[in-house]
Amino acid sequence: MKSIRRGLWDGEVGKDTRGRFACRICRESLVVGSEEGDGTERSCPECDRSWKSTAPRWRTTGG
Repeated sequence: MKSIRRGLWDGEVGKDTRGRFACRICRESLVVGSEEGDGTERSCPECDRSWKSTAPRWRTTGG
């Protein structure tokens, strides 16, 4: 499974007019699947491809 960033780079994933992720092959918005501790899986309902988006890692400054 590719990351969502890699899908954007390869041209498989794009953003629609509202800023949501969309499959460029089927022109369908991606559906959020399972949410894990380290990220979210997004998939296309039409062609069943899936991409993984990682959650942002927050840094603490300590103190």
